Amino acid sequence: MTRLPSLALVGALLASSACASTVQLRSQQQLGGSGVDQGQVGGQTDGSGATADSSGGAPGGTSGALAPGSTGSTAAGGSATSGGSLGPASAAGSSGSAAAGAGPSAGGIPVKGPGWDAKYVYVGALTVNDLHTVAGGLGINLDPGDLEADANAVAKYVNDHGGLLGRQVKMLFRDTKTADVAADPVRVGQAVCADFTQDRRIIALYNPVTTLDTDNLRRCFAKAGTPIFSPSSAITDSTATKGLEGFFYQTAMVAWDKLAPVFVNRLKAQGYMSGWDARLGQPSSKKPVFGIVTSTTPAGTRVAAQIKGALASAGYPGALVYQWSDASQGQNNSVTYMNGNNVDHVIVADLELTAFQNSAQNQQYKPRYGITSYNDPYTNLETLSPKGANNGAVGIGWAPAYDVSDQNDPGSTGKGEDTCLKLMAAGGQTFSGKRTAKLFALAACDSILLAVEGARSQKGLDARSIYAGALRISPTFSTAVSFGTSALTPTHLFTPSSARDLAWVSACSCFKYQSSRATARF
Repeated sequence: MTRLPSLALVGALLASSACASTVQLRSQQQLGGSGVDQGQVGGQTDGSGATADSSGGAPGGTSGALAPGSTGSTAAGGSATSGGSLGPASAAGSSGSAAAGAGPSAGGIPVKGPGWDAKYVYVGALTVNDLHTVAGGLGINLDPGDLEADANAVAKYVNDHGGLLGRQVKMLFRDTKTADVAADPVRVGQAVCADFTQDRRIIALYNPVTTLDTDNLRRCFAKAGTPIFSPSSAITDSTATKGLEGFFYQTAMVAWDKLAPVFVNRLKAQGYMSGWDARLGQPSSKKPVFGIVTSTTPAGTRVAAQIKGALASAGYPGALVYQWSDASQGQNNSVTYMNGNNVDHVIVADLELTAFQNSAQNQQYKPRYGITSYNDPYTNLETLSPKGANNGAVGIGWAPAYDVSDQNDPGSTGKGEDTCLKLMAAGGQTFSGKRTAKLFALAACDSILLAVEGARSQKGLDARSIYAGALRISPTFSTAVSFGTSALTPTHLFTPSSARDLAWVSACSCFKYQSSRATARF
């Protein structure tokens, strides 16, 4: 879901994945044992071509965040009860002010505002309708299902249960083309932002397209005062969302700064740190050598440092780090670097693990992998990895539809999943044998319902009200994607809260959870 981890994979496949093992990276940064800087790297890009602002602010140096004090604000158009105000970027026409000539309704909400009118509340959603066809042309069975039907099923559920503050929720869609996004995510993102923040105003955007989850898109919507709810699997951490508080919600992944120490501790508990022979792909008595692979983006640089630091704290200092600059060119050089430096334990922080494994096969290199839900264990690793590549792989997972097959699903994650599947069925959507489609559907439920329930709780339709409401309801919000929902804080809007141990089982050539309850919390 979200750019499902699979979307990023297809984006890379479009360029060269079929021959990734033979194509050289255009440039690379080999950091070896010296590590990487903890902060952002000035002038580097976020992978979309835009230069990152190390201050975390919105374009132009302004902050895109809603002031933490605004969490006690009343409905749009009302007065705040506990102080605070919208940040400068959010004042750009969407902070709850009514359209010219539209006075407040009896409930204190303007009759008309940015993203709503007297009858409807408009929620935007991105789709990628050609994904199944594109993936099929590459020999990959990747069916995201009917993304419009998913979102409409959620809207119907809301409307059948009273609507939202006296109005019906109406979904507005914009389709994206897989090849266009892979070729130029900045251009596509600019068009998306212009559409939903200028032409067709919405109160929130649901973005399930991972390859469009860029810093550019996030900050464009923040500047316009429109929040994004994303189940994207693009690697991220708390710093990446700094300055976007109230405008970006991550509904499927965990911030790496929270994840890294928990992940490494669970790797250690599962025996991952024992010796491994990377030539034979089996246990050995040698001392382990650890390697970390990420991108050269600011987020990638920070995540590499976070994982390296967590390994050092666990008693394993000196992990080698390799950062690639062009995912579309494959992982051949990263494999060469790790193989040449006798690394036998590899952690790839994102979806690039599949490409890494395919390049590793060509070099007869069989390290032991540490994995998380960021790697999309089921759709990517279990389905697309070379035979034997996953032997010994262990880690943690927090999203069953990402992590395991239908046959190994641990059962309902709770009320959120039960409600989601029921409302999807009412909308004509069922998912037997359609694991990826189920993942997208669950993500639609979490993202759209968090926005709606936040607005309903705070009795307002503007970004400030949604923010305050989301914070208020998060302790009792039941996620459909994950095992549990984290209590959101003003500066941490990532919903997954817990994970289970996950391991490759050679007997079934599949991933299975190794526990029936949470072994880690974030």
